[in-house]
This record gives sequence, C-alpha cells and structure tokens, in this order.
Amino acid sequence: MPQENTTVKVPVDAAALKDIADMTGGKTFNAATADQLKSVYEDIGSSVGYTTELRSIAGWFIGAALLILALTSGLSLIWFNRLP
Repeated sequence: MPQENTTVKVPVDAAALKDIADMTGGKTFNAATADQLKSVYEDIGSSVGYTTELRSIAGWFIGAALLILALTSGLSLIWFNRLP
C-alpha cells in the first residue's frame, strides 16, 4: 500500500480514451514532449470558445425591494395597531 505523497505511475489506456472520443464526437491527442503538448493546447484553444451574454438582473432587485416594502408595510400596520 503506497504511503502519502507517493507517486504511483498509471499507464494510459489509449484505446479507452479513443473509444470515449469516438462516442462523444471528440478527438484524441498524443503528446510525448513539451513542444507537442503545447501544440495540442494551441489546437484545443482554437476549437473551444465561449460567448459573453449580458443579462439584466434589475428585475430581481426590484422584486426583492417590493417584497420588502410589502413586508415592512404589513409589519408597520400590525405594530402601530392600524388594522381594524
């Protein structure tokens, strides 16, 4: 049984990784050197992207403010005995 902070080498199951990539529509990469790994990351970076969407959250703040207003109004009516 390995002790803490011990590195355990585990071989790569290339066939399983290829099967997963085929099933999910992805690709596999093999990089044996640092330069090859850098090239792989550049290739992945050019195919993966994101978009930024601006969304307004003003409605949430307005709704929360109205809820607090209603709650404090009701509590004020109860506190000062304004209810019939």
